[in-house]
Amino acid sequence: MGSLSVVMFEINEEAMDADAEMEKLKAMHESCSAEPISDSNNATTTEKNMAMLPGEIHEEDEEPKNAGEEKVHNSTARKKANRDRTLALADEVLCGREKETFDIIKLVGQPDNNQGCKVISVWGTDGTGKTTFVRHIYQSPQLGGWKRAWATASRPFNHEVLLRTLALQLLYTIQEDPAESTREQQKSISVMKLKELKEELARLLKLQRCLIVLDDISSALEWDVIKSCLDNAGRIIVTTREENIARHCSRVYKNIYSLDGLKDDAALDLFIKKVLQEQY
Repeated sequence: MGSLSVVMFEINEEAMDADAEMEKLKAMHESCSAEPISDSNNATTTEKNMAMLPGEIHEEDEEPKNAGEEKVHNSTARKKANRDRTLALADEVLCGREKETFDIIKLVGQPDNNQGCKVISVWGTDGTGKTTFVRHIYQSPQLGGWKRAWATASRPFNHEVLLRTLALQLLYTIQEDPAESTREQQKSISVMKLKELKEELARLLKLQRCLIVLDDISSALEWDVIKSCLDNAGRIIVTTREENIARHCSRVYKNIYSLDGLKDDAALDLFIKKVLQEQY
């Protein structure tokens, strides 16, 4: 009887771990949502990921006067401040890069004569805004009906975690049958062994046209471990800091993009825009 209790405890513990993992992945999926995002949604997502703005300090256990009104006011102010920060960051990254944005969106949408998986690499040194730039493309309504999933390489690198992240996002995004896409399926993916996980990911990628983003790939070995699991993906965008890794991931020269700092004209335009915003 004692051994049975131990087994039941372990099963319950695994289920709780799976639930916790699903909540994390659902939150991450929402922050990388493939659907066009309104300003209010941007503010909500940013609020989750950025540090809270300092507010008025009260003594412990002291309930401030008009606490309800103040909380609403502070929440609104934080959302506005975070939205302004997000838009300012996007302005800095996207300014002068309209052509690159258009080219990559076009590249994703163009039919591939080989009917295989097209890999697009975006590389640049730290601080050039690779992730923000690619996220802007990932969220673009111009991509049409592509089903999308985003995974950032963990450190230390763990390809099983990355593949599980993609599988859970695709299950959530594709919704092949909403009635069947239950928490039980999600829990099943959360506890799959690596072999089963690869098979499930391959199955999901066959269901719809899928765009996969792999953010911050830092070595050729990381790519080599992942790529065979994504053969059924229609398009993959890889971000990396190294040119040689970008070339290793995407062997077609026209599919490799270098993200440099702002050119002089673009930097001047951004400076003028900021000055005008501060004045008015």
